[in-house]
Amino acid sequence: MNQSLKDQFHQHLKNMVSESKKVKIGLEEFYELHGTKKEVFKELELKQTDNDQERLNQLFPNEFILQYGYLTFNKEHANRQALENHILQQQAVVRQFYLDRKYPENRENLSSILKKFDGKKCPTCDVIMGRKKEGNSKLTREHIVPLSCGGDNSTSGPFPQCIGMCHLCNQTRNMVVVTRGKKSYGTQDRLTNKAVRFLITQVYGSKDDLDSELSAFFQERYNLAIRAAKAKTARYPMHSTYQQSTHSTPIDDSLLRIYDDDDLVNQAKHSSGSVPQFDSSSSEFIEAQNQINLNLKFGQSMVEFEHQLRMGIQKKNADGSMFSFEDLQILISSLDKNNGFIEVTGIDEQDYDVFLYLHFEEQFIVQSVENSKFIHLVEEEDLDASTEERITQPLHEVSLDAFESPESEILDIDSQRKAKKNQTSLKVQLFRKTIENLIPSETQCAVEIEQIQTALAWICDQDGLEWDDYMMQHGISKNDDRNLEMIALLQKNGFSCTLQMKKNKLYAEFTLPHPFTES
Repeated sequence: MNQSLKDQFHQHLKNMVSESKKVKIGLEEFYELHGTKKEVFKELELKQTDNDQERLNQLFPNEFILQYGYLTFNKEHANRQALENHILQQQAVVRQFYLDRKYPENRENLSSILKKFDGKKCPTCDVIMGRKKEGNSKLTREHIVPLSCGGDNSTSGPFPQCIGMCHLCNQTRNMVVVTRGKKSYGTQDRLTNKAVRFLITQVYGSKDDLDSELSAFFQERYNLAIRAAKAKTARYPMHSTYQQSTHSTPIDDSLLRIYDDDDLVNQAKHSSGSVPQFDSSSSEFIEAQNQINLNLKFGQSMVEFEHQLRMGIQKKNADGSMFSFEDLQILISSLDKNNGFIEVTGIDEQDYDVFLYLHFEEQFIVQSVENSKFIHLVEEEDLDASTEERITQPLHEVSLDAFESPESEILDIDSQRKAKKNQTSLKVQLFRKTIENLIPSETQCAVEIEQIQTALAWICDQDGLEWDDYMMQHGISKNDDRNLEMIALLQKNGFSCTLQMKKNKLYAEFTLPHPFTES
């Protein structure tokens, strides 16, 4: 086929559409310029017997529609073509991002997104979103391609990069990126072209065009979250720290408070009554004490469960196999013999995936393969390849700093530091890396507080969260002084820093080396 002639013919057809020229007249004009009809057909490898529409589809499938003697563009095809061009462009942007590592500076109009999408349908699941809603349908900001992978803050154009999306879809897409969307290139993990295509197509394209593997993974995680939300209050109230049910009422443990001498003196000064007393035999005291003991036992059981599950998965992976639900059943049975694990935690064989999602969403991922299910470490790429044991932190509200697994070995200081570093979540790693990049050098450790705020606002946007919600996730109490909130957040995530005033400007003064990087 004569490609040059085909390109000229394509442009001629587009001119015919824009000029509303009749097909018969337009084709005759083209033949006059490029030879006879027979010669043109031969060069373009067209059949004489086909009608005009069939010949157009042969050269340019579904792009033009011939109707009443005139040509028009097939809008559906045009939109698909525009989307395809956008996807290819974004894939190129992502590739370039990993070479340049330049984050977007434009942050205009991001605050208007929540207002624009409030009360609208989620673009991926059609649930009605709301800024004041809680849980899965809460409205969040979503970057189609994550900022940490090369996305930007654009809110206009035919395919805006920053949109509104429900919390559940937002978080599920993040899980797709973390567990299925990246591939290692040397020492760097990069978002794949397949993942970029999926993330964009899911919002702007046809469901039929979605990658089957990523789509199936997304749908499985989405459905699991729905099941977990229904089971959360009924089956697992008040136990999990970061997944704690908002419907459960905290136990009032004021009856168990131990008053010291200063407390007694101060209360005696400011009250006309007697010093508060409690009856250790009262039903209220016993109920509060039993509840705290229950929470304590639950926390201990969950710490040991996570510890043993991690070691089991690592051992299986080291042998070249995967950790199945059958292996999980064996693990649960062994724990149950020692401390009544099933009764304490409420785990049920049919709800293993729900149980893991509720309590260990960011630690473990369930993969369905035909009729079997396997468990993987979400942060598997961040773990030491050796069989070195990890130190795990308790998942309940009662402090268990002194608690140790009865089977765990005593690690030396270096091993403890290394294990603690390995258990750091992906969110904390991203936070630390972002802040570390702001520090000019080892000798110049002060960073303007405005730079810190800009970096934190960027992280909030990536997670689709408002500032206060992000702080709440990290356990930072609301403060009238945002600068103090930022310092508290930095310290919470392992930085040793203070707020300093220099030349009429506020700085975060860091002490190096950072505690979490000391060897």
